[in-house]
Amino acid sequence: MFEMAQRPPRRTGAKALAALGTAAVMTVGFAMPAAVADPSGSSTGTGPSGAQVNVAPGENLVADGDSTLSLTGSGFATSNNGSSFGGAYLLFGVVTPKDASDEHSWTPSAGGLIGQNYDYAPGAGLYQSMVSYPGNTTEPGLPTMDADGNWSAELTIPGAVFESQMGNEIDCFVDQCGVITIGAHGQRNAGVEAFVPVTFEEESTAVETTVTVAPQPVGDFPTYFLGEEESLTASVSPAEATGSVEFFDGDTSLGTAEVADGEATLTTDAWVAGGPRAITAQFTSDSEQFLGSESSSRSYVVVDLARSIADIELGATVAEGEGAQLDWTIANMYNTVGYWFDKEAIDGNVSVPETVPGEPYENTNRLFTFSEGIAQQDADGNTVISFEGTARITSGSANQWNFKDVQVHVNAAGDGYITADFSGYFTVEGMADYQYGPGRTTIATFSGADVTADENGQVSFEIAPNWEGETDEGTWAGGIDASYPNEFTAQIYSGVRSFFYGSGSSGDQYKKPRPFTLSYSTEEVAIAPSIVTDPADVVAAPGEDVELSAEVAGSPEPTVQWQQLTDGEWVDVDGATSTTYAFTAAAEQDGAQFRIVATNEAGSAESAAATVTVTSAAVEAAPEVISHPEDVTAKLGERVTLETIVTGSPAPVAQWQMLAAGADEWVNVGEELRLDQADTARGAQPTADGLPQYIATLSFTVDESVADAQFRISLVNEFGEAVSDAATLTVSDLPVDPTDPVDPTDPVDPTDPVDPTDPVDPTDPVDPTDPVEPTDPVDPGNPGESGGPTDAPAPTSPDADGKLPNTGVAPGLLAIALAGMMLVGGGVLFARRGRTQ
Repeated sequence: MFEMAQRPPRRTGAKALAALGTAAVMTVGFAMPAAVADPSGSSTGTGPSGAQVNVAPGENLVADGDSTLSLTGSGFATSNNGSSFGGAYLLFGVVTPKDASDEHSWTPSAGGLIGQNYDYAPGAGLYQSMVSYPGNTTEPGLPTMDADGNWSAELTIPGAVFESQMGNEIDCFVDQCGVITIGAHGQRNAGVEAFVPVTFEEESTAVETTVTVAPQPVGDFPTYFLGEEESLTASVSPAEATGSVEFFDGDTSLGTAEVADGEATLTTDAWVAGGPRAITAQFTSDSEQFLGSESSSRSYVVVDLARSIADIELGATVAEGEGAQLDWTIANMYNTVGYWFDKEAIDGNVSVPETVPGEPYENTNRLFTFSEGIAQQDADGNTVISFEGTARITSGSANQWNFKDVQVHVNAAGDGYITADFSGYFTVEGMADYQYGPGRTTIATFSGADVTADENGQVSFEIAPNWEGETDEGTWAGGIDASYPNEFTAQIYSGVRSFFYGSGSSGDQYKKPRPFTLSYSTEEVAIAPSIVTDPADVVAAPGEDVELSAEVAGSPEPTVQWQQLTDGEWVDVDGATSTTYAFTAAAEQDGAQFRIVATNEAGSAESAAATVTVTSAAVEAAPEVISHPEDVTAKLGERVTLETIVTGSPAPVAQWQMLAAGADEWVNVGEELRLDQADTARGAQPTADGLPQYIATLSFTVDESVADAQFRISLVNEFGEAVSDAATLTVSDLPVDPTDPVDPTDPVDPTDPVDPTDPVDPTDPVDPTDPVEPTDPVDPGNPGESGGPTDAPAPTSPDADGKLPNTGVAPGLLAIALAGMMLVGGGVLFARRGRTQ
């Protein structure tokens, strides 16, 4: 036995692609410089007897290092001249036919010699294995063929370059390598011989590239905001490389841009989150001349302008108040080197104490008082308090910040925010001159204020604005998330922006916003009534119970009064002072009109009139179909609606039914429905004999299961039954069912006899007279894979017609939406679902 020699360096070159047996075609995928295409595909080889071996993976095998291949064989001889002794060796190497016109002339049975016509990797139990004939006992633990010569096994192979059993250097990039099967224990048996070529991934001769993400542009104000478009640029070297660059925010793709003149620029709004983002780029070449490449990470900062408290929208005002007051520093930066904020009330209902000379800390912490605020509150407890006037903060002559017409928004949970019409400037002659705003801006947010009103309806609370967690960590300073809202901070010139965010220094305690105090009260306000739902028209027979209903709104809750139109005037109905009015229909009420009037201190509102139609007498009649459903033609995926008009008294129970193509029985579709007289549609007209009319519809999406199906509606009441004519659904774009093609390939005959006179090759390294040779290429002590893979369970089969078994509900119509039964009248349809008793 030979020890494995140290493998020489992997060579660069074309692979040998000589066709030896039946081989799969290798495909080479794009790879980055440090990566290769994954092993893939499979390869098949057929021996002189028709024995066949399949190898997977068979393409793009790893060139450096071992790989494990899965082998399956079929049609192998199951004995040698009737003897179960032996089997087939599984080897890896190269073959060289003696006769170029006979691809199998390398085989031992054809006189091929080891080292000349075939050679393989050494290593019994490592790179060499065996599959036994049925009944062979020389190699316990290794795979065995079944009675038909089928088997499966695994084989470990070396890389693309190795020293062979006979001491030859084999380079699979120069010579075609593959899996070899030959008779075991020195036997020459054509029934077990085959060669299966495989391919290795090869080194590319393409030029390496580099891709580099350009730094984020730096300016005095941020320009990259979450959800807003901005550009990313990457350079590709060499500049001659063409292709595309895909940009990533972490693991998330931001999009792809084409490379032109060594550069790719993407405009995107797909940033994953605010704060520092790790941006990378991946270049993909569009030619074989250049390799792809990946960039290192580049940090970009994205500012999330969304405030930490969601928008508080004020609905219809139900309470309001005057005289609200807010005491607030707005900002209070101070440090020992002389920076502090001076404060001034400019106009409106704003005041601030006078500056105290020589006391910068006290001066920067002075509170503005905003007074005479107007509070408005909606039914959900959302409150907005609005103040008029302007407060100004300055820091030397360079900085001015103005806060006009402050508003406080707070919800019922005590969360809220303060906004102002913000403006100002930073200006230093010869250095910078920037103007801020004006624009409505969030200056502070807060959470968990106690907005409980006292016995006098007064709300008063003191709370500190949010600071920590107000921005994404690292947005303004590394590892820090303390800040005024980004909506405000992002507008400030970078040279003084640090006045409004934490930087991790001891001075942060003097930047953190001080608590503010807010007090306000509200009283309920009257809201004029409105009609939410008008009463509906009714059709009834004499003696039937009728109920009119309406829905009204207003604050305080309105009182209501039903009225009847009498001699052209609306007259109150005695005792009808709720939102429902019930009575028994009488013949003299035919054509009567009723409305509801809602009233409170803020006004009144009248509903539209509802008309009561009273039939001449109570009618009893069996169901009848007035209008039958019509045939329809549709395409797969289209929405189809079938419609029928029916009558009967009492209102019939209706059930849609379907007869599938080729079926013998009608099956119910959807739910059983019934209408009663309370569902009379507005403006409905009865039939000539006083019966109300109903419309029933069936809607569903067309699929193959309803092709050529028929649909009908079945009606029943206590006086009889009726069934509509059937409507046929024709599907115009059913796919054609192609005839199953017959495989013209004649299978290999596994019974092909083996030549019993074939002599044993005397050059075989194993002594054929010794049943077990210690140097046998297969190590009997090395356990192998026994048995084949377990067959996967067969999937459950549908019925012969390709549909699920019939369960009493029409197959393919589980998604049908039943629109229900409706009354016809005045073009207005009112749907009902389910049964009403």
